[in-house]
Amino acid sequence: MVANRAGVRAVVFAGARDPDELRREQSIACGAAVVDDGHPLLTRAAHELRSYFDGRRRAFTLPLDVNGTPFQRHVWDVIARVPYGETITYQALAERIGRPRAVRAVGNACARNPLPIIVPCHRVVAHDNALTGYVGGIAVKRRLLVLERSEVTDLPLLRLVTDDPAGAEPEAVDTLPAPLYDWLIDPRRRDLAPDLWLAEAMDAVPPHLWPTLADQLYGSDVEDREHLVDELLDAWAAEVTREVPDPRALARFVEVAARRGGAAFELVGRRLVSAPELPEACRDALSQQYERIMSGELRSPAYTRELAVDLWLALDPERHLAELATLHADPDGLE
Repeated sequence: MVANRAGVRAVVFAGARDPDELRREQSIACGAAVVDDGHPLLTRAAHELRSYFDGRRRAFTLPLDVNGTPFQRHVWDVIARVPYGETITYQALAERIGRPRAVRAVGNACARNPLPIIVPCHRVVAHDNALTGYVGGIAVKRRLLVLERSEVTDLPLLRLVTDDPAGAEPEAVDTLPAPLYDWLIDPRRRDLAPDLWLAEAMDAVPPHLWPTLADQLYGSDVEDREHLVDELLDAWAAEVTREVPDPRALARFVEVAARRGGAAFELVGRRLVSAPELPEACRDALSQQYERIMSGELRSPAYTRELAVDLWLALDPERHLAELATLHADPDGLE
């Protein structure tokens, strides 16, 4: 795997090839040295791929930095939306992008997909469902499809709450949204590994409740909780690019993301404070949360507190600069 600060760049099937040769090849392709095995994004990508191969993950939440032509990127974007366990033909894929005669071009775009598995081109098959060419080989393509169509069994339990011998649910669950509470206490749905549980929980719970779920996870003792919280925050941040956020969800998101200190806090903040038509309710929610961070009411890392000041000023430069000037003129007003 290859990544830079912006996202994952490539997933390469190594086979029997020499690792040093692969490094040189990818260095040339990326135009930069491939040197850091310990990059946090690579660690996260490895975790997500392992859980996928173990049958515990149905979708990836990694940030991606993909190079390709507009046509290729369009094809890859549609492929990324083919559901886990399903397939699509090259012809249907061409029709879905509005180019029904471009079947050969679609096939070429699949062959040049730099992120196999993450962008699941193995789910694209011939018109008669035959398994045609794949960068990892037909045998690998077959194994991936079999993996996705298999039922996952005997996975470790994920518990957001501990079992109560008396049969009563702990008070911590009472604050969850009703649909999530019902899902959690259903004994038929509790025997899931963390990654698979999160994927299903995100399907079951509307996106505006994801920050609430992240908050519950962050305060729990769930295995891998920080990784799961980061996934939820990143996924919700991606939702903001598609539609205006619910102000209450936005406030909860800022609260959790500030405590966590992840990249999603900055990503959402910079995107929204510069949005010219951001609803006033969202601006108020952001302003109030940034002020809580600045005052220390919301505990967060030093970098996040400094960033909150920048974002708060950017929300309403004229008014907020005037407020700062007033505070400096009256030292007793400063905390």
